[in-house]
Amino acid sequence: MKLLTTLLTLLLASAPLLAQDSPCCQEKAAPAEAPAKSDCCAEGEQDAGDCSAAQKSALEILGKIAEANADRLYNIDYNMKMNMEQMGQPMAMDMKVKMNYGGAKLINMAIDMTIDMEMMPEPMNMQQTIIMDGTMLYMVMDNPMMGKQAMSVDLSNEDMVNQISGGMNMGIGGGVDPLAAAAAMCKVVNFNDVTETETTFVLKATPTKAFNEQMAATGVEIERVEMTINKKTMFPASTIMWGAEGEEPIMKMTMGDPVFVKEHPEGLFVFTAPEGVTVQDLGDMIQSQGGPPAGDEQLDF
Repeated sequence: MKLLTTLLTLLLASAPLLAQDSPCCQEKAAPAEAPAKSDCCAEGEQDAGDCSAAQKSALEILGKIAEANADRLYNIDYNMKMNMEQMGQPMAMDMKVKMNYGGAKLINMAIDMTIDMEMMPEPMNMQQTIIMDGTMLYMVMDNPMMGKQAMSVDLSNEDMVNQISGGMNMGIGGGVDPLAAAAAMCKVVNFNDVTETETTFVLKATPTKAFNEQMAATGVEIERVEMTINKKTMFPASTIMWGAEGEEPIMKMTMGDPVFVKEHPEGLFVFTAPEGVTVQDLGDMIQSQGGPPAGDEQLDF
C-alpha cells in the first residue's frame, strides 16, 4: 500500500498546478501575488543544475495555471489505472475519484479502488473517504480484509497529514491537496520538452535521480512522465507514467473537465463518523503506544 500512496501523490501533483518560483531560472514562473510558491530549481534538486529552456517554459506554464486557478472552487472526477508488479506478481489497479475542492484545507474526496493480483482469488474492492474541514483531516477506509476504519489528524501536523493522505517525505507534500502537492512537483522531475497545440500544452519530464533512488525500494523505476493540460479549462487532462521496461504505461490518470462553482453545499466539508466506528486520533494513538514524536512517524497503510 505504501507504493500505491507514493505513486498516487505524484499523480495528484497533476491536478490544478500551483505556482512554481525557481531561483535558478532568470525569469519567475509565477506572478508575485500567486500563493504558496516553492523553490523548484534550487541547487541539487534538478539533475541538470541550471534550468533548461524546457524547464523554464514548463514553469511559466505552471505559473499561468496557478494564476488561473488561485481562487477557483470546483468539483472534478478522475480515473487512475495502474499495471505493474508488486511482490513479484502482476498487479492491476483501477481507481475512480470524485473530489470537491473548497480550498487548500477544505476537501471532500471519495475514492473507489479495485486491485487485482494473481495471488488473490478475486479482485479486491476498497472505498476510501477523505474530508478536510479546515482544521482536521478525516479518513475512512473500508476494505474486505480489515472492515471499516476511521482516523483523524490535525492539519497543523503536516508530516502526518502527508503520510496519512498519501504524501511522502520527499518534497511532494500536500497529500490530498493537489495544489500543495503540485507546488513541489518539479523537485522530483526534470521537464525536458514542452509542446503546444491549439487546445493543449504537453509537458514531458523525467524523474530526478533522487526520486528514482527512493522508488527503487519499491521495485519500480519511473522512466518518463507526460502531462497534457487543457488550455480551455487550464486543468490537466491526463498524466501518464512509463517504467524502465515496456511500451505500455505503468500508470495513467485521466481527468474530466472541472465544474466550477461559486460555493459548495453547506455541510459538504463536515465529517460525521460512520455508525459504530470509532475515530482514531493518529497523533494520540502513536504517542500512547510509545511511538516517535510528531513529525518522525512512518505510517504504512
